[in-house]
Amino acid sequence: MASKTPIYFASLISILALIVAAIALYNAGIARQIALSQVSVEERNSLTTPVFDQQEEKWSYLAIYELSVDNLGGPDVTLKNVSKVSDGAGFLVPLRGQEIVNETLKYKAFLVKPTIDEIRANPRLLKTIAQDNMGAAIPLNLLIKNGESKTIRLGVLLDAYDKENKPIARVVLLSYRFNFNHGKSYLFRRGFPIQPLKDAAHE
Repeated sequence: MASKTPIYFASLISILALIVAAIALYNAGIARQIALSQVSVEERNSLTTPVFDQQEEKWSYLAIYELSVDNLGGPDVTLKNVSKVSDGAGFLVPLRGQEIVNETLKYKAFLVKPTIDEIRANPRLLKTIAQDNMGAAIPLNLLIKNGESKTIRLGVLLDAYDKENKPIARVVLLSYRFNFNHGKSYLFRRGFPIQPLKDAAHE
């Protein structure tokens, strides 16, 4: 009687081959979905203004960006975190004309909970929004399903004036990176002018 071991062995190899093929097909499908996923980050609103700190008796400059993160198609995605860009010129670049200002500007970067409309309606909120400093990144783990949009607000408060209350820089560039769970990232970069205080007083 012939041994059935070679038959069992051949069957086992066939089953393993089918499992490997199924896994490869599944991974290919996931990879295709990720490749087809469309995530965008769009600015919806912004606020830039000088701010006077009565306790420290000094002026700072505030910039807040209200951003919509949209999953336009493909699988659900998770916004893992928003980080400061550390490569190239870095997160914050002060400019005077086309030249980078050598002086380092002190700043706080933070997540903003109130909407910009709420802040405009109640300026007292400015005293509390900049209490937390984000560090290198803000962990979010924000699930955004297919077709959904989520709104986040990012703010930065700069020591943008010298002892004579003159702007240290004319323009400041900010660079954030939005990092998603599927390995993709989105660079959000904006520039805003530092408003002279005499111009702000005449508004």
